Amino acid sequence: MKTKKDSAKYYGERVDKLRGLDTNLDDCISEFQKILENHKKKITAYDTFLKELSVDSFKKVKSEVMKLEGMFDEDELANESERRYIVKIENILNEMMKNEENTELSQMEKDTTQDLKELFRMIESIKPMWERQLEFMKQDDDYKLSKAGIKELTDIFKEESNLLKIEESLLKKIDLKTGNILRKTTLKLRELEKTKDMNMRYREIRHIR
Repeated sequence: MKTKKDSAKYYGERVDKLRGLDTNLDDCISEFQKILENHKKKITAYDTFLKELSVDSFKKVKSEVMKLEGMFDEDELANESERRYIVKIENILNEMMKNEENTELSQMEKDTTQDLKELFRMIESIKPMWERQLEFMKQDDDYKLSKAGIKELTDIFKEESNLLKIEESLLKKIDLKTGNILRKTTLKLRELEKTKDMNMRYREIRHIR
């Protein structure tokens, strides 16, 4: 059975791990924001094209899409960074679950890892959409500007938008859940430290007497 001193050390270490997790999550969200901003630029250019239906306005759409080309494009790099941060976060939670003493916290950690797995799937799913956009730009100009071409590209962009909305929702959910885990773990630590301080004061009073 753990003493209060052991329990305080146990929760202190967990608070430190959760703060590290929180930093990783903030970094992951920052990488997602880069992808979201680039998507918005692309959609803004596409909306302009749909209003004008001109070759010049489509060139701007193509220019935004072609930024996805190559090994070192910003979206690809951000996507890879997101993956790495999610793996780090999941590893921290899995390690914590191995010796979690609190049933409520254990369930919260388990639920969060499920959300992380779903988030990972979303991050993987976006890559084929980028490839489809690049493939579309290889079509001849007549098709790209035709009714069928516009419908195809519109569907691809809609699919990408929907996926990014799901990813954003998952990140918010994970942020909320990990925040609650940190808050509850910190409260546990404070309770133990408060009890320890009270015991110390009681011993000091007895010693004075």
